[in-house]
Amino acid sequence: MPIARILETGLFNQKYRVSWQEPGRKSWLDSVLFSKLHHRMQELFPYLPKQKSILHGDYGYDNLLLNTQHQVTAVLDWGEMLLL
Repeated sequence: MPIARILETGLFNQKYRVSWQEPGRKSWLDSVLFSKLHHRMQELFPYLPKQKSILHGDYGYDNLLLNTQHQVTAVLDWGEMLLL
């Protein structure tokens, strides 16, 4: 999904809506300052790396399966995963 479309619509995973516009509308942040920061971030997007990464979002011992040699064999519970 193009960055401009993400900024317009936000991203969703199973639990959270991720949108840059929400904090500026629904928080204590100064809306004019937030708008300027948001605009500056949009200007910098072309300089971000093209490579994407996956963030588990809830990585911990309770979401791992180990074998008898204590090696990780699986990572569970990807409900909070984000593509960065």
